Formats: sequence, C-alpha cells, structure tokens
Amino acid sequence: MNRMGPTISATLGDGPLAGRSIETEVVEGRPPKIINVPVDDGGECRYCLADWVQSGPSAMYTFLYRVEPVAHGGLPFVGAVARGTQS
Repeated sequence: MNRMGPTISATLGDGPLAGRSIETEVVEGRPPKIINVPVDDGGECRYCLADWVQSGPSAMYTFLYRVEPVAHGGLPFVGAVARGTQS
C-alpha cells in the first residue's frame, strides 16, 4: 500500500509546464525545495520553490531545467549543459 502524507498544491509558474498544479508531499511540514515533474516523453522537468517563505496549502515553483530519460541504465542527461570553447 502506497500511502502519501500531507500534501500541498505546487503551482508551476513558468517553463514548459507553466500554469499546471500538482499535488506533492510536504517535507518536514514545509513544501519541498525541489520537485521533479514527469513529462509525456519519459523525462522530467525540475522545478524549485520560488520563494523560501510560503504559507497556506499551496506553493509557487519556478522552472530550473529538463532532465531527459535515462538510456540503457546510464546517467540522465540534464538539458542545461555547459559546453567548453577552444581558443
């Protein structure tokens, strides 16, 4: 049996999933700092808490980056990768 504890409504303020709300479990009585939201292609969008001070049954989150699906047991590809330049 998969039981979920107390939850809040996480509102996604920007990024690819802007305007959506999801239920997420609270951590130590507070909204989680980071949430990963699944997308249709098997990847995820990572969001962070927009403000450290939140009150009530909902919290606003802001988009950080996409996490692509894991291929063949490797590490996930993070969409925001810094690329080196040659001089």
